[in-house]
Amino acid sequence: MKISKSIKINFLIILLIGLLGSCELPKKKDNFVKLNLLQVNDVYEIEAIENGKYGGMARVATLKKELQKANPNTWMVLSGDFINPSVYGTLEFEGEPIKGKQMIDAMNAAKVDFVTFGNHEFDVHEHELLSRLNESEFEWIATNAFHKQDSLISSFVKVQNEKEIPCPTYKIVEIKAENGKIAKMGIIGLTITSNKKEYVHYKDLKKSTQEVCDVLKDKCDFIVAITHLVINDDINIAGDFPQISLLMGGHEHENHIQRVGQTTIAKADANAKTAYIHRLKYDFETKTVTVDSELKKIDESIPDDPETKVVVDKWASIAETSFKSSGFHTEDIILELDTAIDARDITTRGRQCAVGEMITSAMADAWSEADVITLGGGSIRVDDYILGNITEYDILRMLPFGGKTVLVEMKGELLIDFLSAGKQNKGSGGYLQLKNATFDETKNAWLVQEKEIDLKKSYKVGMNSYLISGLEANMSFMTAENPLILNVETPSSSDSTDIRHDIRQVLINYLKTHY
Repeated sequence: MKISKSIKINFLIILLIGLLGSCELPKKKDNFVKLNLLQVNDVYEIEAIENGKYGGMARVATLKKELQKANPNTWMVLSGDFINPSVYGTLEFEGEPIKGKQMIDAMNAAKVDFVTFGNHEFDVHEHELLSRLNESEFEWIATNAFHKQDSLISSFVKVQNEKEIPCPTYKIVEIKAENGKIAKMGIIGLTITSNKKEYVHYKDLKKSTQEVCDVLKDKCDFIVAITHLVINDDINIAGDFPQISLLMGGHEHENHIQRVGQTTIAKADANAKTAYIHRLKYDFETKTVTVDSELKKIDESIPDDPETKVVVDKWASIAETSFKSSGFHTEDIILELDTAIDARDITTRGRQCAVGEMITSAMADAWSEADVITLGGGSIRVDDYILGNITEYDILRMLPFGGKTVLVEMKGELLIDFLSAGKQNKGSGGYLQLKNATFDETKNAWLVQEKEIDLKKSYKVGMNSYLISGLEANMSFMTAENPLILNVETPSSSDSTDIRHDIRQVLINYLKTHY
């Protein structure tokens, strides 16, 4: 049978269509790049807290590795406050104060990539901070915080392998997409100006941000910021600089997220109880970036990273040896709290509060003859919320400096000056947490046990020993040499069992016997 030419052509067309349909054509690669930014902030503890329930740098390290395995374009940032405060920082190792050395060691092991300064980085002495810089393997980005040496103002510098490496005001990171294209991410670092030390110079926050954004607009595709600011400053920066896609912040210690225009502001919970995972996607065609943020609990469901755990355990062993030699049993649970107690600096140094009431009540129990109890807010250094099972270690965190409690007998006129100075010190460590003393605004007078202070009468005042040193702000008159101080009673040097030798033992004993 003779097949017509038209049938042959149709058959060939059908065959060709079938062959083409069975072949997979090369797919066009997506024209965007994805990356992860893992954020923690205000981390003072390298170990897990609340009896191992939350936090821990070894768990954070595991999370980074998991994210990095899924997407090599993954970086970890710590948004300020990690060198101080910490009870470890009050200890010595190899003849030197630790002062945050343990934190740098753990952060190096966990492979932190970028940080900025928090206000607590400047709690330590200048040479101690410079030593921590030199020990760090991550990069410090400081847009508005600079090193002041006499009249010279320059970037902070870390020295490694005899090479000086200035902390940059910005960083540009190149991110490679699957299609081979390169996106450039600019990173800036902004610090709150509250901790004014002689060796630190702060440039104007808005002006500094403007300067680096002007530079970065022609050098990168999008900008993110690592910030340690109060939330209102974060909001203002986001509003003034919409070109910043993401602000990874710290300072308040509570998780928070909000949008200002197209900018995301995010803060995780302190001590790595949570972390933020920011998944960013940059579109090469539209030149826009989207941010998808997930708050991740850092808890027992996340295993420890073995390499980081070795470092954490090393420092924990060093600390445990020191604590035991001082008579503390760090794992002993002494109190269970269902409601969090606010022990942040902003609270203990700014108003009468629950943690201050707890400690002054313990001091009143130890010095039952006291008319008034006072405590410098700066003695409370945990700068965090206290919740759950409270161990002796948590008390050490709360009152890391320890020190004696004393009973000072003084004239009423001096007591008024003392209490007034504490009121004047609001916002600083010299602000006084009080028991049995209040200021009556209507009478413009100080009251002790609801009665106006008698100028000529003598009063017995319990306090932490630092307050009688004359070194506290606006309290240089508070020394034993003041003629208005009639007596200073201290715990007996011959009785090592007297808990009043250490304010931490005073509090531990009180909580064990009253709760």
